[in-house]
Amino acid sequence: MLFVILLVTAVLTTGCEKQAIQEGTVIRATVDEASRTALDGVKVLWSEGDAIVVNGAASTSTTLKEGGRSAEFTFAGTLSAPYYALSPASGYVSGSYVPSSGRYGSIVLPAEQTWTEGSFDPSAALMYGYSASTPDVNFHLGVAFIRFTLTGGDGGHAIKRIEISSPGGEDMSGTFILKSGPVLEFDDAGHAGGVIVSAEGGIPLGSSVMAAIAPGNYPSGLRVRIVDMENHYQDIRSSAAFSAVAGTVYNTSVNFTPKGTLIEGSTSDSSGEGSIPYVTSSTVRVGIMGDSISTFKNWIPSAFAAYYPHSYNGKSLTEVEQTWWYRLIYDLMPDAVLDKNLSYSGSFVTKLDDGRARDAWTFPMRCAMYEDPDIIILHGGTNDRGISRGAMVPLGTYDYDTPVEELDIRAFRSAYIKTIRQLQANYPGVQLVCLINSVLYTENTADQTKNYKLLGESIQAIADHYGLPVVSLKDVSYGTLDGLHPDPEGSLVIAGVVHNRLAQEELLHYKRH
Repeated sequence: MLFVILLVTAVLTTGCEKQAIQEGTVIRATVDEASRTALDGVKVLWSEGDAIVVNGAASTSTTLKEGGRSAEFTFAGTLSAPYYALSPASGYVSGSYVPSSGRYGSIVLPAEQTWTEGSFDPSAALMYGYSASTPDVNFHLGVAFIRFTLTGGDGGHAIKRIEISSPGGEDMSGTFILKSGPVLEFDDAGHAGGVIVSAEGGIPLGSSVMAAIAPGNYPSGLRVRIVDMENHYQDIRSSAAFSAVAGTVYNTSVNFTPKGTLIEGSTSDSSGEGSIPYVTSSTVRVGIMGDSISTFKNWIPSAFAAYYPHSYNGKSLTEVEQTWWYRLIYDLMPDAVLDKNLSYSGSFVTKLDDGRARDAWTFPMRCAMYEDPDIIILHGGTNDRGISRGAMVPLGTYDYDTPVEELDIRAFRSAYIKTIRQLQANYPGVQLVCLINSVLYTENTADQTKNYKLLGESIQAIADHYGLPVVSLKDVSYGTLDGLHPDPEGSLVIAGVVHNRLAQEELLHYKRH
Protein backbone atom coordinates (compact mmCIF):
# COMPACT_ATOMS: atom_id res chain seq x y z
CA MET A 1 0.00 0.00 0.00
CA LEU A 2 1.32 3.41 -0.96
CA PHE A 3 1.33 6.26 1.56
CA VAL A 4 2.26 9.78 0.48
CA ILE A 5 3.32 12.43 2.99
CA LEU A 6 1.76 15.80 2.16
CA LEU A 7 3.58 18.57 3.97
CA VAL A 8 1.74 21.76 4.90
CA THR A 9 2.80 25.21 3.68
CA ALA A 10 3.77 27.74 6.32
CA VAL A 11 5.63 31.05 5.93
CA LEU A 12 7.45 31.94 9.14
CA THR A 13 8.72 35.22 10.50
CA THR A 14 12.40 34.74 11.14
CA GLY A 15 12.79 37.63 13.59
CA CYS A 16 16.42 38.19 14.44
CA GLU A 17 17.61 35.50 12.00
CA LYS A 18 19.51 37.72 9.47
CA GLN A 19 19.00 36.89 5.78
CA ALA A 20 19.63 39.19 2.79
CA ILE A 21 16.23 39.92 1.22
CA GLN A 22 16.66 39.11 -2.48
CA GLU A 23 15.49 36.34 -4.74
CA GLY A 24 17.92 33.67 -5.77
CA THR A 25 18.67 30.82 -3.37
CA VAL A 26 17.22 27.49 -4.48
CA ILE A 27 17.65 24.33 -2.38
CA ARG A 28 17.24 20.98 -4.10
CA ALA A 29 15.80 18.51 -1.57
CA THR A 30 15.78 14.72 -1.69
CA VAL A 31 14.97 12.03 0.88
CA ASP A 32 17.67 9.52 1.78
CA GLU A 33 17.23 5.98 0.51
CA ALA A 34 17.21 4.48 4.00
CA SER A 35 14.14 6.51 4.91
CA ARG A 36 12.49 5.46 1.67
CA THR A 37 13.04 1.74 2.14
CA ALA A 38 12.67 1.40 5.92
CA LEU A 39 9.05 2.56 5.96
CA ASP A 40 7.43 -0.79 5.22
CA GLY A 41 5.86 0.30 1.95
CA VAL A 42 5.40 3.95 2.85
CA LYS A 43 6.88 6.24 0.24
CA VAL A 44 8.03 9.73 1.12
CA LEU A 45 7.37 12.17 -1.70
CA TRP A 46 7.40 15.94 -1.90
CA SER A 47 4.12 17.61 -2.85
CA GLU A 48 2.89 20.96 -4.11
CA GLY A 49 2.68 23.49 -1.30
CA ASP A 50 5.38 21.91 0.85
CA ALA A 51 7.67 24.28 2.73
CA ILE A 52 10.98 23.71 4.47
CA VAL A 53 13.20 25.83 6.71
CA VAL A 54 16.90 26.26 5.95
CA ASN A 55 19.22 28.21 8.24
CA GLY A 56 16.18 29.67 9.97
CA ALA A 57 14.43 30.90 6.81
CA ALA A 58 11.23 29.43 5.35
CA SER A 59 10.92 28.60 1.66
CA THR A 60 8.44 30.61 -0.43
CA SER A 61 7.72 28.32 -3.38
CA THR A 62 8.12 24.68 -4.45
CA THR A 63 8.87 22.99 -7.78
CA LEU A 64 8.47 19.21 -7.87
CA LYS A 65 10.97 17.02 -9.71
CA GLU A 66 10.94 13.31 -10.61
CA GLY A 67 7.30 12.92 -9.63
CA GLY A 68 7.98 14.21 -6.13
CA ARG A 69 11.12 12.19 -5.45
CA SER A 70 12.94 15.52 -5.25
CA ALA A 71 11.90 19.16 -5.13
CA GLU A 72 13.40 22.61 -5.54
CA PHE A 73 12.57 25.08 -2.76
CA THR A 74 13.03 28.79 -3.45
CA PHE A 75 13.89 31.27 -0.68
CA ALA A 76 13.33 35.04 -0.57
CA GLY A 77 16.86 35.68 0.64
CA THR A 78 20.41 34.58 -0.04
CA LEU A 79 21.46 31.63 2.09
CA SER A 80 25.07 30.68 2.71
CA ALA A 81 26.59 27.26 3.28
CA PRO A 82 26.54 25.18 5.38
CA TYR A 83 22.82 24.48 5.01
CA TYR A 84 20.81 23.11 7.96
CA ALA A 85 17.29 22.13 6.96
CA LEU A 86 14.08 21.09 8.76
CA SER A 87 10.69 19.95 7.48
CA PRO A 88 7.80 20.63 7.68
CA ALA A 89 8.02 24.39 8.12
CA SER A 90 4.76 24.33 10.08
CA GLY A 91 6.57 22.82 13.07
CA TYR A 92 9.57 25.12 13.07
CA VAL A 93 10.18 27.18 16.22
CA SER A 94 10.79 30.79 15.22
CA GLY A 95 14.09 32.22 16.43
CA SER A 96 15.65 28.83 17.14
CA TYR A 97 18.45 29.06 14.54
CA VAL A 98 21.40 30.07 16.76
CA PRO A 99 24.63 28.67 15.22
CA SER A 100 26.81 30.26 17.91
CA SER A 101 25.25 27.93 20.49
CA GLY A 102 25.36 24.85 18.28
CA ARG A 103 21.60 24.96 17.65
CA TYR A 104 20.57 25.03 14.02
CA GLY A 105 16.83 25.18 14.53
CA SER A 106 14.10 23.51 16.58
CA ILE A 107 11.00 21.69 15.39
CA VAL A 108 7.97 20.33 17.23
CA LEU A 109 6.59 16.81 17.02
CA PRO A 110 2.96 17.50 17.98
CA ALA A 111 1.36 15.59 20.83
CA GLU A 112 -2.04 15.93 19.12
CA GLN A 113 -2.01 14.47 15.64
CA THR A 114 -4.82 14.28 13.09
CA TRP A 115 -5.74 11.00 11.43
CA THR A 116 -5.12 11.04 7.70
CA GLU A 117 -6.65 8.24 5.67
CA GLY A 118 -3.95 5.96 4.27
CA SER A 119 -1.19 8.03 5.83
CA PHE A 120 -0.28 10.01 8.93
CA ASP A 121 -0.51 13.61 10.08
CA PRO A 122 1.73 15.63 7.72
CA SER A 123 2.72 17.97 10.54
CA ALA A 124 4.19 15.00 12.43
CA ALA A 125 6.47 13.75 9.64
CA LEU A 126 9.61 15.48 10.92
CA MET A 127 12.65 15.43 8.62
CA TYR A 128 16.07 17.05 8.83
CA GLY A 129 18.99 17.50 6.44
CA TYR A 130 22.41 19.07 5.95
CA SER A 131 24.80 20.07 3.22
CA ALA A 132 28.28 21.41 3.89
CA SER A 133 28.73 23.32 0.63
CA THR A 134 26.27 22.77 -2.24
CA PRO A 135 22.56 23.67 -2.08
CA ASP A 136 21.60 19.99 -2.36
CA VAL A 137 20.14 18.72 0.91
CA ASN A 138 19.37 15.07 1.61
CA PHE A 139 16.62 14.70 4.24
CA HIS A 140 16.27 11.98 6.89
CA LEU A 141 13.15 11.01 8.79
CA GLY A 142 13.50 11.98 12.45
CA VAL A 143 10.56 10.07 13.93
CA ALA A 144 9.30 6.50 14.20
CA PHE A 145 5.76 5.37 13.47
CA ILE A 146 3.28 3.00 15.06
CA ARG A 147 0.55 1.73 12.73
CA PHE A 148 -2.61 0.32 14.31
CA THR A 149 -5.02 -1.78 12.26
CA LEU A 150 -8.39 -1.64 14.03
CA THR A 151 -11.05 -4.34 13.89
CA GLY A 152 -14.03 -5.33 16.04
CA GLY A 153 -15.88 -2.67 17.97
CA ASP A 154 -19.04 -2.19 19.98
CA GLY A 155 -21.96 -1.79 17.60
CA GLY A 156 -19.63 -0.61 14.84
CA HIS A 157 -18.92 2.78 16.42
CA ALA A 158 -16.08 4.64 14.73
CA ILE A 159 -12.96 5.44 16.73
CA LYS A 160 -12.67 8.96 18.13
CA ARG A 161 -9.02 8.82 19.17
CA ILE A 162 -6.06 6.65 20.12
CA GLU A 163 -3.93 7.74 23.08
CA ILE A 164 -0.37 6.40 23.34
CA SER A 165 1.88 6.90 26.35
CA SER A 166 4.86 5.38 28.11
CA PRO A 167 4.31 3.86 31.59
CA GLY A 168 7.96 4.58 32.33
CA GLY A 169 7.46 8.31 31.75
CA GLU A 170 9.49 8.63 28.55
CA ASP A 171 8.25 11.48 26.35
CA MET A 172 6.92 10.53 22.93
CA SER A 173 6.39 14.05 21.55
CA GLY A 174 7.79 17.52 22.00
CA THR A 175 10.53 19.79 20.67
CA PHE A 176 13.65 18.57 18.85
CA ILE A 177 16.87 20.48 18.26
CA LEU A 178 18.93 20.16 15.07
CA LYS A 179 22.63 19.98 15.99
CA SER A 180 25.82 19.50 14.04
CA GLY A 181 26.36 16.05 12.65
CA PRO A 182 23.58 16.49 11.75
CA VAL A 183 21.55 14.98 14.58
CA LEU A 184 18.04 15.68 15.79
CA GLU A 185 17.86 15.54 19.59
CA PHE A 186 15.10 16.04 22.14
CA ASP A 187 15.13 19.43 23.84
CA ASP A 188 15.28 18.73 27.59
CA ALA A 189 12.98 21.71 28.20
CA GLY A 190 10.53 20.88 25.45
CA HIS A 191 9.11 17.44 26.14
CA ALA A 192 5.35 17.02 25.81
CA GLY A 193 4.51 13.48 26.95
CA GLY A 194 2.39 11.06 24.93
CA VAL A 195 0.66 11.19 21.55
CA ILE A 196 -3.04 11.33 20.63
CA VAL A 197 -4.29 10.61 17.11
CA SER A 198 -7.88 11.70 16.52
CA ALA A 199 -10.44 12.51 13.84
CA GLU A 200 -13.36 14.87 14.27
CA GLY A 201 -15.69 12.68 12.25
CA GLY A 202 -14.34 9.41 13.61
CA ILE A 203 -11.99 6.76 12.23
CA PRO A 204 -13.82 3.86 10.57
CA LEU A 205 -13.12 0.41 11.97
CA GLY A 206 -10.89 -1.52 9.60
CA SER A 207 -8.74 1.55 8.99
CA SER A 208 -5.07 1.90 9.78
CA VAL A 209 -4.03 4.65 12.14
CA MET A 210 -0.46 5.88 12.11
CA ALA A 211 1.11 7.77 15.00
CA ALA A 212 4.50 9.50 14.82
CA ILE A 213 6.53 9.10 18.02
CA ALA A 214 9.96 10.12 19.22
CA PRO A 215 12.66 7.54 18.51
CA GLY A 216 14.35 6.02 21.53
CA ASN A 217 14.02 3.34 24.18
CA TYR A 218 10.80 2.65 26.06
CA PRO A 219 11.95 0.07 28.64
CA SER A 220 8.51 -0.20 30.29
CA GLY A 221 6.70 -0.73 27.01
CA LEU A 222 3.69 1.24 25.82
CA ARG A 223 0.21 2.02 27.11
CA VAL A 224 -2.62 2.54 24.62
CA ARG A 225 -6.20 3.73 25.15
CA ILE A 226 -8.68 3.50 22.27
CA VAL A 227 -11.88 5.57 22.59
CA ASP A 228 -14.83 5.32 20.19
CA MET A 229 -17.40 7.98 19.27
CA GLU A 230 -19.67 6.80 22.11
CA ASN A 231 -16.80 7.18 24.60
CA HIS A 232 -16.49 3.43 25.06
CA TYR A 233 -12.85 2.62 25.57
CA GLN A 234 -10.29 -0.14 25.78
CA ASP A 235 -6.92 0.00 27.58
CA ILE A 236 -4.03 -2.03 26.22
CA ARG A 237 -0.66 -2.46 27.84
CA SER A 238 2.42 -3.87 26.15
CA SER A 239 4.92 -4.55 28.92
CA ALA A 240 7.73 -5.61 26.58
CA ALA A 241 10.62 -3.18 26.24
CA PHE A 242 10.35 -1.26 22.99
CA SER A 243 13.06 0.50 21.01
CA ALA A 244 11.77 2.88 18.33
CA VAL A 245 14.10 3.58 15.40
CA ALA A 246 13.60 6.71 13.30
CA GLY A 247 12.15 6.02 9.87
CA THR A 248 10.64 2.68 10.88
CA VAL A 249 6.98 1.64 10.99
CA TYR A 250 5.91 -0.72 13.80
CA ASN A 251 2.72 -2.58 12.94
CA THR A 252 0.11 -3.89 15.35
CA SER A 253 -3.44 -5.17 14.98
CA VAL A 254 -6.06 -4.42 17.63
CA ASN A 255 -9.44 -6.08 18.02
CA PHE A 256 -11.29 -3.21 19.67
CA THR A 257 -13.26 -4.65 22.59
CA PRO A 258 -14.37 -1.80 24.85
CA LYS A 259 -14.27 -2.47 28.58
CA GLY A 260 -15.82 0.69 29.96
CA THR A 261 -17.22 4.13 29.27
CA LEU A 262 -15.22 7.33 29.57
CA ILE A 263 -17.40 10.08 31.01
CA GLU A 264 -16.02 13.47 30.04
CA GLY A 265 -17.20 16.99 30.58
CA SER A 266 -17.81 19.39 33.42
CA THR A 267 -17.42 17.53 36.69
CA SER A 268 -15.95 20.20 38.98
CA ASP A 269 -13.12 19.44 41.34
CA SER A 270 -13.30 20.24 45.05
CA SER A 271 -12.10 23.79 44.46
CA GLY A 272 -14.77 24.45 41.86
CA GLU A 273 -12.13 25.09 39.20
CA GLY A 274 -11.47 23.12 36.08
CA SER A 275 -12.93 19.74 35.28
CA ILE A 276 -12.12 16.16 36.12
CA PRO A 277 -12.76 13.40 33.59
CA TYR A 278 -13.56 10.17 35.36
CA VAL A 279 -13.87 6.57 34.34
CA THR A 280 -16.32 3.78 35.06
CA SER A 281 -14.84 0.52 33.93
CA SER A 282 -14.54 -3.19 34.49
CA THR A 283 -10.79 -2.72 34.97
CA VAL A 284 -9.65 -3.72 38.48
CA ARG A 285 -7.22 -1.27 40.07
CA VAL A 286 -4.72 -2.94 42.39
CA GLY A 287 -2.65 -1.10 45.00
CA ILE A 288 0.48 -2.49 46.65
CA MET A 289 1.88 -1.56 50.07
CA GLY A 290 5.08 -3.30 51.07
CA ASP A 291 8.79 -3.18 51.75
CA SER A 292 11.84 -3.97 49.60
CA ILE A 293 10.36 -7.20 48.23
CA SER A 294 7.65 -5.18 46.46
CA THR A 295 9.70 -2.23 45.18
CA PHE A 296 11.03 -1.30 41.76
CA LYS A 297 12.73 1.97 40.89
CA ASN A 298 10.51 4.54 39.13
CA TRP A 299 7.41 2.49 39.95
CA ILE A 300 7.14 3.79 43.51
CA PRO A 301 7.00 7.39 44.83
CA SER A 302 10.25 9.24 44.15
CA ALA A 303 10.85 9.81 47.87
CA PHE A 304 10.73 6.04 48.56
CA ALA A 305 13.82 3.80 48.53
CA ALA A 306 13.90 0.91 46.04
CA TYR A 307 15.67 -2.46 46.31
CA TYR A 308 14.97 -3.59 42.75
CA PRO A 309 16.44 -3.66 40.14
CA HIS A 310 19.08 -5.70 41.93
CA SER A 311 21.80 -8.25 41.24
CA TYR A 312 23.42 -10.45 43.86
CA ASN A 313 25.62 -13.53 43.84
CA GLY A 314 25.26 -14.06 40.11
CA LYS A 315 21.47 -13.66 40.12
CA SER A 316 19.48 -10.64 38.94
CA LEU A 317 16.01 -9.18 38.89
CA THR A 318 16.39 -6.15 36.68
CA GLU A 319 13.07 -5.78 34.82
CA VAL A 320 9.84 -4.64 36.43
CA GLU A 321 8.04 -7.37 34.48
CA GLN A 322 9.91 -9.89 36.68
CA THR A 323 8.48 -8.64 40.00
CA TRP A 324 5.77 -10.62 41.78
CA TRP A 325 3.23 -7.78 41.81
CA TYR A 326 3.69 -6.87 38.14
CA ARG A 327 3.31 -10.52 37.11
CA LEU A 328 0.16 -10.78 39.22
CA ILE A 329 -1.49 -7.62 37.90
CA TYR A 330 -0.52 -7.64 34.24
CA ASP A 331 0.14 -11.31 33.49
CA LEU A 332 -2.22 -13.31 35.71
CA MET A 333 -5.23 -11.11 36.49
CA PRO A 334 -7.64 -10.95 33.54
CA ASP A 335 -8.29 -7.20 33.47
CA ALA A 336 -6.24 -5.31 36.06
CA VAL A 337 -3.93 -2.31 36.26
CA LEU A 338 -1.67 -0.94 38.96
CA ASP A 339 -3.27 1.87 40.97
CA LYS A 340 -0.13 2.78 42.93
CA ASN A 341 2.75 0.84 44.42
CA LEU A 342 3.52 2.42 47.81
CA SER A 343 6.37 0.11 48.80
CA TYR A 344 9.50 1.38 50.55
CA SER A 345 12.69 -0.64 50.85
CA GLY A 346 13.67 -1.23 54.48
CA SER A 347 10.41 0.17 55.86
CA PHE A 348 8.45 -1.08 58.84
CA VAL A 349 4.77 -1.32 59.68
CA THR A 350 5.75 0.09 63.07
CA LYS A 351 7.14 3.57 63.77
CA LEU A 352 10.62 3.31 65.31
CA ASP A 353 11.62 6.91 66.08
CA ASP A 354 15.18 6.03 65.06
CA GLY A 355 15.81 9.10 62.92
CA ARG A 356 15.87 7.14 59.64
CA ALA A 357 14.11 8.58 56.58
CA ARG A 358 12.01 5.44 56.26
CA ASP A 359 10.40 6.16 59.65
CA ALA A 360 8.36 8.96 58.09
CA TRP A 361 6.73 6.38 55.82
CA THR A 362 5.60 3.53 58.04
CA PHE A 363 2.50 1.70 56.80
CA PRO A 364 0.01 3.98 58.62
CA MET A 365 1.61 7.03 56.99
CA ARG A 366 0.92 5.86 53.41
CA CYS A 367 -2.82 5.30 53.66
CA ALA A 368 -4.01 8.37 51.76
CA MET A 369 -1.68 8.09 48.75
CA TYR A 370 -3.66 5.82 46.42
CA GLU A 371 -5.83 7.05 43.56
CA ASP A 372 -8.89 4.83 43.18
CA PRO A 373 -7.99 1.29 44.32
CA ASP A 374 -10.35 -1.67 44.24
CA ILE A 375 -7.90 -4.05 45.91
CA ILE A 376 -4.90 -3.25 48.12
CA ILE A 377 -2.39 -5.96 48.96
CA LEU A 378 -0.47 -5.43 52.23
CA HIS A 379 2.88 -7.20 52.31
CA GLY A 380 4.54 -6.00 55.51
CA GLY A 381 6.09 -7.17 58.74
CA THR A 382 9.29 -8.59 57.27
CA ASN A 383 11.45 -5.72 58.54
CA ASP A 384 9.57 -5.53 61.82
CA ARG A 385 11.58 -8.61 62.77
CA GLY A 386 14.23 -6.02 63.62
CA ILE A 387 17.14 -7.68 61.83
CA SER A 388 18.65 -4.24 61.19
CA ARG A 389 18.20 -3.09 64.80
CA GLY A 390 18.90 -6.28 66.77
CA ALA A 391 15.43 -6.90 68.20
CA MET A 392 11.89 -7.39 67.02
CA VAL A 393 9.54 -4.43 67.36
CA PRO A 394 7.09 -4.32 70.31
CA LEU A 395 3.98 -6.35 69.55
CA GLY A 396 1.51 -4.33 71.61
CA THR A 397 -2.13 -5.35 71.94
CA TYR A 398 -5.06 -6.07 69.65
CA ASP A 399 -6.62 -2.67 70.15
CA TYR A 400 -9.79 -2.75 68.03
CA ASP A 401 -11.88 -0.21 69.96
CA THR A 402 -9.61 2.81 70.42
CA PRO A 403 -10.39 5.71 68.03
CA VAL A 404 -8.19 5.33 64.99
CA GLU A 405 -6.40 8.65 65.52
CA GLU A 406 -5.34 7.49 69.00
CA LEU A 407 -3.87 4.12 68.00
CA ASP A 408 -0.21 3.68 68.95
CA ILE A 409 1.83 3.10 65.81
CA ARG A 410 4.95 2.35 67.88
CA ALA A 411 3.61 -1.18 68.44
CA PHE A 412 3.12 -3.66 65.60
CA ARG A 413 -0.45 -4.80 66.21
CA SER A 414 -2.00 -1.38 66.72
CA ALA A 415 0.01 0.01 63.75
CA TYR A 416 -1.29 -2.79 61.52
CA ILE A 417 -4.84 -2.23 62.78
CA LYS A 418 -4.55 1.51 62.13
CA THR A 419 -3.36 0.82 58.58
CA ILE A 420 -6.42 -1.31 57.86
CA ARG A 421 -8.89 1.10 59.43
CA GLN A 422 -7.47 4.13 57.64
CA LEU A 423 -7.49 2.41 54.25
CA GLN A 424 -11.07 1.30 54.73
CA ALA A 425 -12.08 4.84 55.72
CA ASN A 426 -10.21 6.50 52.86
CA TYR A 427 -11.43 4.09 50.16
CA PRO A 428 -14.89 2.78 51.19
CA GLY A 429 -15.48 -0.71 49.88
CA VAL A 430 -11.81 -1.40 49.12
CA GLN A 431 -10.83 -5.06 49.41
CA LEU A 432 -7.73 -5.49 51.55
CA VAL A 433 -5.61 -8.62 51.24
CA CYS A 434 -2.87 -9.51 53.76
CA LEU A 435 0.24 -11.29 52.48
CA ILE A 436 2.36 -13.04 55.12
CA ASN A 437 5.99 -13.71 54.23
CA SER A 438 7.43 -17.15 54.91
CA VAL A 439 9.98 -15.70 57.38
CA LEU A 440 7.11 -14.64 59.65
CA TYR A 441 6.43 -18.29 60.45
CA THR A 442 9.88 -18.79 62.04
CA GLU A 443 9.54 -19.83 65.69
CA ASN A 444 12.12 -19.26 68.44
CA THR A 445 10.69 -19.93 71.87
CA ALA A 446 14.09 -19.61 73.51
CA ASP A 447 14.44 -15.94 72.48
CA GLN A 448 11.19 -14.03 72.18
CA THR A 449 12.99 -11.11 70.50
CA LYS A 450 13.58 -13.46 67.57
CA ASN A 451 10.26 -15.32 67.68
CA TYR A 452 9.09 -13.97 64.33
CA LYS A 453 6.13 -16.34 64.29
CA LEU A 454 4.41 -13.88 66.61
CA LEU A 455 4.36 -11.29 63.84
CA GLY A 456 2.79 -13.70 61.37
CA GLU A 457 0.23 -14.79 63.94
CA SER A 458 -0.60 -11.15 64.67
CA ILE A 459 -1.30 -10.43 60.99
CA GLN A 460 -3.48 -13.54 60.76
CA ALA A 461 -5.46 -12.61 63.89
CA ILE A 462 -6.05 -9.02 62.71
CA ALA A 463 -7.08 -10.18 59.24
CA ASP A 464 -9.50 -12.70 60.77
CA HIS A 465 -11.00 -9.99 62.97
CA TYR A 466 -11.77 -7.81 59.92
CA GLY A 467 -12.72 -10.73 57.68
CA LEU A 468 -9.82 -10.15 55.29
CA PRO A 469 -8.32 -12.87 53.09
CA VAL A 470 -4.76 -13.90 53.90
CA VAL A 471 -2.17 -15.11 51.41
CA SER A 472 0.27 -17.31 53.27
CA LEU A 473 3.74 -18.07 51.94
CA LYS A 474 4.31 -20.65 54.67
CA ASP A 475 5.98 -23.76 53.25
CA VAL A 476 6.08 -22.13 49.78
CA SER A 477 9.43 -22.81 48.13
CA TYR A 478 10.67 -20.07 45.82
CA GLY A 479 14.00 -18.84 44.48
CA THR A 480 15.69 -15.78 45.93
CA LEU A 481 18.67 -13.54 45.25
CA ASP A 482 19.92 -13.61 48.84
CA GLY A 483 17.70 -15.91 50.88
CA LEU A 484 14.94 -13.29 51.25
CA HIS A 485 14.35 -11.21 48.12
CA PRO A 486 12.76 -13.26 45.32
CA ASP A 487 14.53 -13.77 42.03
CA PRO A 488 12.49 -13.78 38.78
CA GLU A 489 11.47 -17.43 39.20
CA GLY A 490 10.60 -16.85 42.84
CA SER A 491 8.50 -13.82 41.93
CA LEU A 492 6.52 -15.95 39.49
CA VAL A 493 5.81 -18.46 42.26
CA ILE A 494 4.62 -15.74 44.65
CA ALA A 495 2.45 -14.16 41.96
CA GLY A 496 0.85 -17.54 41.33
CA VAL A 497 0.10 -18.09 45.03
CA VAL A 498 -1.50 -14.65 45.36
CA HIS A 499 -3.49 -15.14 42.15
CA ASN A 500 -4.84 -18.49 43.30
CA ARG A 501 -5.94 -17.01 46.61
CA LEU A 502 -7.71 -14.10 44.90
CA ALA A 503 -9.42 -16.57 42.57
CA GLN A 504 -10.48 -18.69 45.55
CA GLU A 505 -12.08 -15.61 47.11
CA GLU A 506 -13.62 -14.62 43.74
CA LEU A 507 -11.76 -11.30 43.81
CA LEU A 508 -10.14 -11.30 40.36
CA HIS A 509 -12.91 -9.00 39.05
CA TYR A 510 -13.63 -7.15 42.29
CA LYS A 511 -14.81 -3.53 41.94
CA ARG A 512 -15.52 -1.37 44.97
CA HIS A 513 -17.79 1.06 43.06
